Amino acid sequence: MKQIYDDGRSQFSHGGKLALLQDLPVDRDAALSLVKAALTVYAGKLDLYTGPDEYEDFLKALPTLKRI
Repeated sequence: MKQIYDDGRSQFSHGGKLALLQDLPVDRDAALSLVKAALTVYAGKLDLYTGPDEYEDFLKALPTLKRI
C-alpha cells in the first residue's frame, strides 16, 4: 500500500495516467485492500455527516467528522 501512496497519489489526484494500477507494479490484493479501507472510512464519515446534501459541503466537513 505504501507504494500505491508514494508512487500513485499525485497521479490519482491529478488524473495524470489512465489505468494507473496497470502501470504500477503493485499486487492487486494490496490495491483492493487500500480501496476497501478508504471506502470504509469514507462511508463511516458519511454516516456521521448531518449537513447540507451537497458533495462540496460534505468534503469540507470530512476533517471534523469523528465518532464520539
